[in-house]
Amino acid sequence: GPGSFPLPAVEVEYPTVVDKFKYFAKFLLEGQVCPQLKAFSSSLLSNPLIMTKSWSNLQPRTEVIYKTLASEKIGSAKQLKKKWETDPQFLLKAYLSWLPEVLADDVIKVWPPEVEL
Repeated sequence: GPGSFPLPAVEVEYPTVVDKFKYFAKFLLEGQVCPQLKAFSSSLLSNPLIMTKSWSNLQPRTEVIYKTLASEKIGSAKQLKKKWETDPQFLLKAYLSWLPEVLADDVIKVWPPEVEL
């Protein structure tokens, strides 16, 4: 407006809605949450970007990963790291559904991967 007051940037938590878990899954698949998983991002069976599309639930693998995250209300790296402390196999099956079967042993060797906070 006419006053043109500068407003500082603020960090706000994304509301707990389906999109929160879909975006978190996208970032996880891209290797932004766990750098060790970045090595597998070029082998994914689908582009992680589809997680954010309105038609994403048409692919079973997108639904499996976001519903797994949503069931435990995990939408941040901090929450994922805490979950892996008590359940190291959490999300493994859903993540493996995004990769060719020949890479399963390689993923299992690094699971759970380090989380970048």
